[in-house]
Amino acid sequence: MKPKLKSKLCIFTYIVALIAIFIAGIFIFKTDDMRDGKLNIELTVEKTKVEDNIKDLGEFKTFFDDYLDLLNDQCKNNTVDDFYQSGSYKETSDAYKVVVHTRRVDKLGGLGNITYGLSQNYFEHSTNNVDTFEYNYDGKIRENFTRLLLDKTKANYKDVKLNRPYRLNIVDEKEDEVQIASLDSAKQMVSKKGAHFISFKLIDFSLIDEISFKVDGKIRFISKLVYNDEVIENQNIKVEGNKITITPIPCTAKKTVFVGDASTTETVDTNIFIGYFAYEQNISPVVISLIITGSILLITILYFGIFKGYFKKIFCLKNLRKLFKFRYLFVLLVPALILLIIFRYMPMAWLGAGFMEYDLLEGLNSEWVGLKYFKSIFMAQNTPEMYRIFRNTIFISVIRIASNIPFILFLAMVINSMKSKRPKTIFQSLSLIPYFLSWVAVGGLFYSLLNSESGLVNRLLGLTIDWYHTPDPWWALLSLSSLWKGMGWSAIVYIAAMCSIDPEQYEAARIDGCGPIRQAFTVTLPGIMGVVCLQLILDTANIMRDNYDQIFAMINGQTIGAIQETVDVVGRISFTSLRDGNFGSATAIGLIQGVIGCALVMLTNAIVKKTDNEGIM
Repeated sequence: MKPKLKSKLCIFTYIVALIAIFIAGIFIFKTDDMRDGKLNIELTVEKTKVEDNIKDLGEFKTFFDDYLDLLNDQCKNNTVDDFYQSGSYKETSDAYKVVVHTRRVDKLGGLGNITYGLSQNYFEHSTNNVDTFEYNYDGKIRENFTRLLLDKTKANYKDVKLNRPYRLNIVDEKEDEVQIASLDSAKQMVSKKGAHFISFKLIDFSLIDEISFKVDGKIRFISKLVYNDEVIENQNIKVEGNKITITPIPCTAKKTVFVGDASTTETVDTNIFIGYFAYEQNISPVVISLIITGSILLITILYFGIFKGYFKKIFCLKNLRKLFKFRYLFVLLVPALILLIIFRYMPMAWLGAGFMEYDLLEGLNSEWVGLKYFKSIFMAQNTPEMYRIFRNTIFISVIRIASNIPFILFLAMVINSMKSKRPKTIFQSLSLIPYFLSWVAVGGLFYSLLNSESGLVNRLLGLTIDWYHTPDPWWALLSLSSLWKGMGWSAIVYIAAMCSIDPEQYEAARIDGCGPIRQAFTVTLPGIMGVVCLQLILDTANIMRDNYDQIFAMINGQTIGAIQETVDVVGRISFTSLRDGNFGSATAIGLIQGVIGCALVMLTNAIVKKTDNEGIM
């Protein structure tokens, strides 16, 4: 094996190994305990409460899965069904136990009221949180609750009152002294940085006797029931290590049940899971894995830098002298580097939005959903549709590249061959005008040409084609419009490259009897081949960048219809995702486009270098 190839293979293997270590670290340190407001809840349902309808574990599983589907419909974003997901089912002698996986609890619906957030932000983002906390501290419930019942009806609860005048206080335990914190002290404890705060009120769950789960971290404080200034221990919320068990307390409420357009109201005796707690979360497995991977990379750099002598070669006196000699040029690079970092590299932090249920107000603290959007693109039921969309994107881009480059080269050669300066300037200026038109204007122009009733094309050629309902010609039309609009601008690069060709080469070609066409193939094209290859690499990088603003304008804003299947591209998904406020999906699509573009650049660059031309890397 050649040393150069062996070196590249070693580097590639090392990079793959680092990626594998990073991914493996995430799964090794991952926990099923509560993180970032997500729950893995173990529910206990006594058999005596469901034995009339449920005979065995299989029937209970069917019954409870149907109920979770109904709950998903009640969540804040009911277009997805993954807020509640059932896990394992177990049967004991007297009860059924089921583990329910949830998304972040503040997004859940159909159960009651749940709030979640970082402690330091709890009182800042909403004055309602301040009022609610004060009411809870005094043992008062001011909210109305909406719940989805097991029989698929909805119920509204108001005027909720605890059977005993409990208060939900925080107990300050210091050196064996138990003291109920004042309201102001409690607010300070809640707003202290570094903890996650959850408040819950879940009403009228007659089937469920207790809810238990573990948090991935240390409990900072929990609310405790206080009656007549005495703390009632082991009631409502119990803590064992990092495990929290919640039991309901009796209450009364005015319950209104809605069945279709009819409703009935009555005062009922029921129960309510109520309270709040805060916990300090352990370090993220992603961060731990990143630290491990980064440490391995740093050790590798130090090893080769110190023991293999690379640091000595890089920072040798000769290189430092060159750096000092051209110091003014490096100073001139500083503003460009600053702009590059601010506008190109810093925004890369928001690539994380592709792995989040991104919310503008929460920013990068939004709910982490992992590979959800990537799975929906490549592994969901709409996979055939996604195949068609990716096919259209690639085909339209390839046709545009294959047709545009020859015509742009021809235009550049024609302009460069003009000897008279005035006609050359006028012709080049005219070719540039379409570039400065917006795609909206170009779309309107083509609509006036292609309109089935008054379009100029149909009238001149005597046709009756309804172009906006005929899908076959649209790949060619998109390529033609792109060529017409960008030809003059793109030709500037080639014209500049032609100016660098030595005129003596043309003179020698003419002496050898070469005409203009022969000179183009023997002098001009070889002289600008490096620029042509560079442009080809850049165009290849944009194969997945489908220029959706062009397509949207050209099809007159149609999002459905006969031509949609032909011009439906990846950019349409990003556009609709952004329009609907789904920033996570749009970012995921952009990230996929970027990764594919990067891979194509590396592949094209390798092919170009095999043809004895310089690539970009």
